[in-house]
Amino acid sequence: MHFFKTNYLCFSTELQLYSVVLLLLFVHFHKLKNQKLNLEILNRRILNDKRLFDIDYPYSFHDIDSIEIKIPQGYSPESIPKDLSLNSKFGSYKISYTADGDKLKVERDYTRFAGRFPASDFSDFTKFYNDIYRADRSRVVLIKKDIN
Repeated sequence: MHFFKTNYLCFSTELQLYSVVLLLLFVHFHKLKNQKLNLEILNRRILNDKRLFDIDYPYSFHDIDSIEIKIPQGYSPESIPKDLSLNSKFGSYKISYTADGDKLKVERDYTRFAGRFPASDFSDFTKFYNDIYRADRSRVVLIKKDIN
């Protein structure tokens, strides 16, 4: 077993899945401000290695998040991300945005399915989580209204 250490996590090449999942969770929960993480480069490096072991999720879970943001007076949304719905054998994910007057509501629904998935599904697995990663980082653009 080959190990190497980064500033945040200790990885083993045999446990690639866990390194990706831990890294995604780390980025999601800690909102790195001064460090830019290029997930595409990380994925290319991991996907170039042949996965040896199955993906094993011993349990499932379901998270629902709902956020309501008050848009500051004098501003209006210029661009709101499109709603997205993903379904795969690994889980399901849905995010929706609704602008109503001076409020913006974001609803996120994520379900992870339990199971053992073959190592050959690893590229589908990383695509599913990359799509979630990108959707969670979508941005709303506000513009200042002309007040005459």
